[in-house]
Amino acid sequence: MMIILVTANNYLLMFVGWEGFTQGYLIKLLIFLSFMLKLVYYISYKICGVSINNLNQAVVISQHKNNSICNSNCDVTLHPLSSLRLKNFNCINRRYYSTSKLSKKYKEECELTPEQKEILIGIILGDGFLERLKITSNTRLKLDNAYPDQEDFVRKSRELLDSITNMEPKVLTRTNKKTNKVTQSIYFWTLTLPCLNHFHELFYKDKIKSIPNNIEELLTERGLAFWLMGDGYYRKDRGGVTICTDSFTLKDVELLVSVLINKFGLSATVTKRKENVYRIYIHKKSVNLLIDLVEPYFISRMHYKLGA
Repeated sequence: MMIILVTANNYLLMFVGWEGFTQGYLIKLLIFLSFMLKLVYYISYKICGVSINNLNQAVVISQHKNNSICNSNCDVTLHPLSSLRLKNFNCINRRYYSTSKLSKKYKEECELTPEQKEILIGIILGDGFLERLKITSNTRLKLDNAYPDQEDFVRKSRELLDSITNMEPKVLTRTNKKTNKVTQSIYFWTLTLPCLNHFHELFYKDKIKSIPNNIEELLTERGLAFWLMGDGYYRKDRGGVTICTDSFTLKDVELLVSVLINKFGLSATVTKRKENVYRIYIHKKSVNLLIDLVEPYFISRMHYKLGA
């Protein structure tokens, strides 16, 4: 092209030479820009897990609280004409939990904190279920409560037990085939861990939940708070608080009442709901004392369970 430009003896040849020269470099420039465009999209895919289906369509990646590919500060928007905008570029391609929790070494060495042990006692006294398939297996905890009434309680429990679970709470919808009644619950379960075996041995006999004889030393104010948030409710008609202990035997319920009286100084009695179903009633005169005991550990939006 340059030879034509230099040797041309008329404007026509010079024009042809110049056009050929510019078009050649223009094509190369377009090829280079196309390559860079593809490179930008490739990098965005690798960093933030962006899936590109159509370069001419705007694709907005919504932020998700759970199972998100980016953290809460990441706002990725793909616009037409290949404009990539990253706000606070700190996206990472990760799960919402640490995969180290799944390693055999982590599970074997995992231990509960003193606070987690207290919380666990309260959860087990309520709706918490410990599952151990066989004596040589390890144990996991499952917490399943009514939704949306108990959502705050389940989410708070999950937060405090974060080190032993990699699961976010999920909502389950059930339909009774006989009555067509629809109910919902919110649940999560922990990892299957050796450190939970001790609690299964304490609370389960022949796969049936029961109250251990040393429950007085195991149950603390924190545990009492989580027990009440899970299975307690305020009796407007009587001004006291009832704890649902429907699955326990009369002997177990009597043992629990003795702990409430002797350890915490509460006035409490066993009440019969129906044949072989017993509950605990904490009298109106002890409600203020009860509130003082559990207030530091109670979720603010659960105070209705104490009539407060």
